[in-house]
Amino acid sequence: MKEYPGSIPLVRGIYALIFGEAGKRRSVFVRILEVLCTVLFITMTAVLFCQTVARVFGLSFFWAEELARYSMVWIVFLGSTVAVYSGSHTSIGVFVNLLPVRLRPYMGALVSLACAAVIGIIAYTGITVFKVAMMGKSSAMEIPLGFVFGAVTFCGFLMAVFFINRAALQALGKPLPEEEEAENRKEADL
Repeated sequence: MKEYPGSIPLVRGIYALIFGEAGKRRSVFVRILEVLCTVLFITMTAVLFCQTVARVFGLSFFWAEELARYSMVWIVFLGSTVAVYSGSHTSIGVFVNLLPVRLRPYMGALVSLACAAVIGIIAYTGITVFKVAMMGKSSAMEIPLGFVFGAVTFCGFLMAVFFINRAALQALGKPLPEEEEAENRKEADL
């Protein structure tokens, strides 16, 4: 296979775009996911507020609850993806802490790979649900339901990729994103 000059920098650039660079706070991709969560949350809040005020005056937006519900679905899955990146999901370290210190990163990598496998299976199964849901439309907004159910597949694959990255970092003994952020905060405080 012929290698093209500059292919390694391209791969490093794509990796840095998605997972971030050493010493940086967050990757561009994760910041975009966080902004999407924020926009969806503001949209959901504003729509529900307007719907509540409108009901006081005897009015109702027939699409408001549906938009709020679908926004919430995407917020949950996008937020879960960001939580996987930053290591914010709840974990129980009792049994891992019983292991010798040198084995703990490998156990963490094994757990991350197991999580990637489970969420990968869920995301893969979600493809079928997505295809079927694209044939149906929502009742009020009349958008394809696949756009809603697609959150499971899209974010599931992203979570699996982030878990695999975490496993690789743990196995190689490199700092995880949350460890780098803590280090950056310490340096900023000094």
